[in-house]
Formats: sequence, C-alpha cells, structure tokens
Amino acid sequence: MQKKQEQHNWKKQILMFLISQNLSIFGSSVVGFSIIWYVTLKTSSGFWITLSAIASLIPQVLISLWAGVIADRYNRKMIIMLADAFTALATFAAFLAFQAGHESLSLLMAISFLRSMGQGFQSPAVNALYPDIVPEHQLVRINGINQTINNILLLISPAAGGVILGTLGIKWAFCIDVITAAAAIGIMSGMKIKKKILYLRFTAGRRRTAFSKQRPKSSAGDK
Repeated sequence: MQKKQEQHNWKKQILMFLISQNLSIFGSSVVGFSIIWYVTLKTSSGFWITLSAIASLIPQVLISLWAGVIADRYNRKMIIMLADAFTALATFAAFLAFQAGHESLSLLMAISFLRSMGQGFQSPAVNALYPDIVPEHQLVRINGINQTINNILLLISPAAGGVILGTLGIKWAFCIDVITAAAAIGIMSGMKIKKKILYLRFTAGRRRTAFSKQRPKSSAGDK
C-alpha cells in the first residue's frame, strides 16, 4: 500500500513539474521569437538581429556555467520560482514600456539580456531537480518524455510568436509570457519536494560513523 502511495506521489509531482516548466518554456519561446520577428520586420538589419541573438543567448550561457553550483547548494525549487518571477517581471516591464508608447530596440535588447540572465539560473536548477522527484530507474523515460514535449513546443513557438505579433502586436506576446510564468510559479508552489542528495549524504555520513565505531581498536602489541 505504501509503495503504491509513493508511486502515485512521484507521478503526481513530476506531472505538475512538467506542466509548469513547459508552460514557462512556451511563454519564453513565444516572446523570444516575437522579439526576433519584431527586430527583423522593423530594421531588416543583420546588426540588430545579431545583437538580439547575443543579448538573448550569451548571458544564459555564461551564468549557467556556475549556476549549477548554486542549484546544488540552495533550494532548487525556490531558485526556479525566483528565476521565473525575475524573467516575468522583466517581460512585464517591457509590456508597460510599450503600452506607454516607449517602443525602443535598445529597450528590447536590455529586456532580452535580463530574461536571458533569469533563464541562466533557471535551466540548471530545473535539470538538477529531476532526480529529487523521479526514481532513478525512471529518469531516462521521464527525460525522454520531457525532451519530446520541448521539441514540440519549439516547433510551435515560432509560428505562435509570428501569429501573435502579426495580429495583436508584441505587447500581447509579453502578456502571454507573464501569464504562463505566473501559472508555472503557482503550480511549482504547490509541489512538495525533498532534496534527496542531502539525505543520501547524511545517511552515508551516519554509516561511516557507525562503521568507525564498530572497528576494533588496535592493541599496543599490534603496532
């Protein structure tokens, strides 16, 4: 009975986690592609398109190099939620600026830079959290399911971004990202996750201590 309950719990937790993170990915991808389409249509300039790509990629790559260490030391769930909230706030600031008529390519580059920073913290924490939720023998299967969903969303996102930009404008693409981020944070906040690695280290430490206590002390004649 207890085994069935544990199996039900982790399946429920991973379902919530996959929904939350793929919602976040979809919203972020829609905004990312909307910005690229917007810059392309407004400027038709290789310089601005390249600058947009750099602003949206380089911060994430650089931060993710050491963000994994932070994810190992601190609460991964909280890191994911804070990073998602930071990204959503940056996007909401862009919405307010564009709503007020302050449409600027420089502003878009700055927002892309900030969003990329948030994603740089979020991605390593997301990857590190899977072993805390999923049993070890199910990790490969769950990762495969997640990758399939991610690939589908990455196929849909450019088209969705283009449609939203063409029909409603980039401001509403910003709104979609804020809404999906809020939904993702709400779902994550309802999850109960235990950091398995801390438990394993604690258990291993206790075993080493118990083993050392059980070892017979060497007598003077043995030396």
